[in-house]
Amino acid sequence: MPLMNPAELETLRKVVAEVNDWMGNNCPAEATPRTGIALLREVALAVAEATPALPAYDPNIRWAKHVIEITYQQWDYRLTVEVEIGGNLHGAEVLEYAISTHADDLLQAQGEFPMLVLRRPAADGSDGEDTLEVFADDGDIEDFLTDMCVGLRIVRHEREDRK
Repeated sequence: MPLMNPAELETLRKVVAEVNDWMGNNCPAEATPRTGIALLREVALAVAEATPALPAYDPNIRWAKHVIEITYQQWDYRLTVEVEIGGNLHGAEVLEYAISTHADDLLQAQGEFPMLVLRRPAADGSDGEDTLEVFADDGDIEDFLTDMCVGLRIVRHEREDRK
């Protein structure tokens, strides 16, 4: 696991202390299951922000296979997917192709009007989750995905075999 810098580690310690208080006897009277879920979400976000996407990125690899993580969101419903892109592309150039590649994958798998299912923790505080089904009603899946995209990052990068 990559090391965190001192500021990131301190932020993570504070959030974990809040969660420990929440789960222990120090639970505030106004707390609800939703506030507990919100604290756990903060922990997950702090860990994600403190972990770099890649331990190293070699710009000298001419033909590479990239795995791109795409996060879509509407309100507090989210979906994260990974797409693989190969070829002689680097950095932000790869990110430009991620959504169109995902759109092509969806069209191939689901047909002309593909649907995504976004999720969030259950509003009633139970262990379940709520879902939101979304689709491009005008048929322009790439614009639809672009409008919902809130995050793109390269999570893996390796030499591509070009035999």
